[in-house]
Amino acid sequence: MKRVFLISAILFSSFIYSQEFIITYENYKSKEDPSKDYIILEYPGKAKEELYKMTKKYINSKYIGSKDYSFSEVEDEQIVIDVLSRDYRRIWINLSGGNLWKVSNRYEFNFKDGKLMIRPSFSNFTNTENNSKAGIGIMYNSSGQLKKENIAAFTEALANTFVRDFKKGLEENKSNDW
Repeated sequence: MKRVFLISAILFSSFIYSQEFIITYENYKSKEDPSKDYIILEYPGKAKEELYKMTKKYINSKYIGSKDYSFSEVEDEQIVIDVLSRDYRRIWINLSGGNLWKVSNRYEFNFKDGKLMIRPSFSNFTNTENNSKAGIGIMYNSSGQLKKENIAAFTEALANTFVRDFKKGLEENKSNDW
């Protein structure tokens, strides 16, 4: 019986944590199903109000007081957060100027009883030296083919780390019931 529980727990956690996004010319898409630009997390028995509060608590614990984010909400329905990455990369966009760039993403959370939807969207690259901005198109050539794979990998890693950390934080919050 213990083995069955252990195997079930491992399979469930690998499913939950394997949901990832890839960046496309259009924006982030689910790696599992590229026709979707979101993932659904299931929390059976949790009311949407409780999921909303757990999410808001997580976001406040990670981002409150930071100048690198903005936040809006519709109580018990939706939370939208804009996050500027802490990490930056050298991206050769402007040959005559600064080329250290951060990624700005928007994360939309929608709530239903027992379910939480996360939809990331790429906002822009922000230059750390002169505060200029660049769009998603800098990663692609004119026919829509990816030309800067290292930038795409960096962008994907940021979005996937955000979502993975969020899921982990919610799981820890869920187990802290006292």
